[in-house]
Amino acid sequence: MAGTIAACVGLGYWADRSWETTPFLTISGAIVGVFASLYLTIKDLTRK
Repeated sequence: MAGTIAACVGLGYWADRSWETTPFLTISGAIVGVFASLYLTIKDLTRK
């Protein structure tokens, strides 16, 4: 989970620095990362 969230936050941070939109894309990346991690966790738990 931490890796997915960190990757999304890192991508959002990079995009913020590139397009000077701080902090909107970093926050959006964090939200997307949390939801992606939860989705993958729930998907894994229901499969077992």
